[in-house]
Amino acid sequence: MCLVFKVSFTLADAPELFEGFGKLHIRVLRRLDLVLQARMVFIGLALSCFDILLASPITGKPNAKNSHGQKRFEANKENTMRRLVPLQGILSLFLMTESRVTNVPLFALFELQLQGLAHMNLSLSETNLTSIIFQYMSFFAFGGSNAISTIDLSNGYNGVAGYNVMVVGALTFCSNWAGPIWWTLATASLLVRGRQGKSRRFKNSYVLSTIFVANATLFVMLACTALRTHLFVWTVFSPKFLYIIAWVVGQHLCVNTAFLACSLWVENKDSHSNSARYDHVHRT
Repeated sequence: MCLVFKVSFTLADAPELFEGFGKLHIRVLRRLDLVLQARMVFIGLALSCFDILLASPITGKPNAKNSHGQKRFEANKENTMRRLVPLQGILSLFLMTESRVTNVPLFALFELQLQGLAHMNLSLSETNLTSIIFQYMSFFAFGGSNAISTIDLSNGYNGVAGYNVMVVGALTFCSNWAGPIWWTLATASLLVRGRQGKSRRFKNSYVLSTIFVANATLFVMLACTALRTHLFVWTVFSPKFLYIIAWVVGQHLCVNTAFLACSLWVENKDSHSNSARYDHVHRT
């Protein structure tokens, strides 16, 4: 359904990309209502997401030999990854729906990069530094910049029949920050698979990200204050200040916080379930 919607949307937005394809297929897709298709896609992805989050953890049969220490930690890690991997796929489908069609192949490249990073066994600080670099890299790779004129509004109305400032604003943010949002959840999977251990890894990662965001915001504010009388204050420094607000409020306070809470909830749920099962086997 996501593919059908993306093809239909591209036919309406950039029909020149489909020159040479069969006219019959194009006519059929053009008759489909874009708003209805988008809503069906969003509802399907939301239901799939809730099904994964609320499903019972999948574990092998526990035994008394592996009921303590590292074995239990590995079981918790395995169950957390069994939730995060499907969630990563659902998020990828949603972000592909909200991205320009020319940027869709980049998600395959991101997945290859994630698999390579997963085999490097990064520490907590290395994971956070890599996450920050890849978030900003993906933002600019998707065509983003520090200019207001580069904001893509075309995907902000997917599934919206009329103007709704909250919905359109959220979808526009997801469209323009698709790369950083993808790497936020990818960072959670790297933290689970890394060598930093379970103890407060998500919270420590969030603290490190907060320190970076706070310092970046401070230096942008100092630069804008020092150069407030510059000729380019309204064309260069003002847009940059607005973008740093979007990074802080949208990406960090909303996206990073949401994924932190989701990751902690998934991990704690699986951890408690596994602990109860292993303790029961140990007692018996």
